[in-house]
Amino acid sequence: MSGAASVAIQQAIFTKLRADAPLGAMLPTSLFDGDVGKAVYDRPPASNYSELAVGVFPFVVIGDDTAAEFDTDDSEGQETTVTIHAWSRYPGKKEVKQVLDAIYNALHNKSLTVTGQIVIFIFFEFMETIADPDGLTQHGVIRFRLLTQGT
Repeated sequence: MSGAASVAIQQAIFTKLRADAPLGAMLPTSLFDGDVGKAVYDRPPASNYSELAVGVFPFVVIGDDTAAEFDTDDSEGQETTVTIHAWSRYPGKKEVKQVLDAIYNALHNKSLTVTGQIVIFIFFEFMETIADPDGLTQHGVIRFRLLTQGT
């Protein structure tokens, strides 16, 4: 497998999350770099969230991933983990947990179209919510494991 598979997986997850109606109903329209669409990003809109306007929240960022070879005798495969972050300014953890729930419902054990790959599975691995040090922002983390095979 090459880095191209990882790029294709990220793009597929980005597209899936942006198209998901329940998640989209929770997110504002993106206000970042002239982007059009719901607030799902591949990089955060700012490095200092305390500078962001309240109307930017909640938002979702596709974060780091890992990839490992998962080849068989007759095919090339890849096992990938993808971490997705959600940020909210709602007082308490309710909103960030609802966003994580919507991400879970959009991806766990669902079909995913990845260019050049067959997705064997995509499964939820873990979820965590934490208060950010700014005292205003709730941060949610959710991770998924995928197994793909080249076409």
